[in-house]
Amino acid sequence: MARNKTSGIVEPESIKDEIVQPEVMETAAEQATSAETVCETVAEESAASSTTSLVFESMKSGANAAQEAAAKFVPTVGENIRKVAYKGIYYVSFGATFGALVMAKLVPADSFVGHALIDGAVAAKDAFRKQLKKAAAAEMESTLEPAAA
Repeated sequence: MARNKTSGIVEPESIKDEIVQPEVMETAAEQATSAETVCETVAEESAASSTTSLVFESMKSGANAAQEAAAKFVPTVGENIRKVAYKGIYYVSFGATFGALVMAKLVPADSFVGHALIDGAVAAKDAFRKQLKKAAAAEMESTLEPAAA
């Protein structure tokens, strides 16, 4: 068998020497052109498909990278918020306690100012304990009411 140089079609040796009608030659040429067009179309679709596949793979890897970055970023933000809150509460507590201790040392305990500070502290403790008892009683009533209904 021999390959035709113009169309690239493999032809048996016996057909090569025969006279071919012009219409048959046109049909063969059209088929060869059609086959070349199909091959080109398949090649283009394959290239487009591989490009599309490459784009989707790139998008997928980019999305994975973004998820990993976000996973690292979110705990860092939460940790920073906790640190800021801790420091704020620490300094408020420090300032209140330090200020009270300085006042206690500066004011003599046997003076009327010392007695007023001590009486105010005792009254504040009592008021705080009463508030705790009220809150506990209210919570107890709210848990008992649904059971009675």
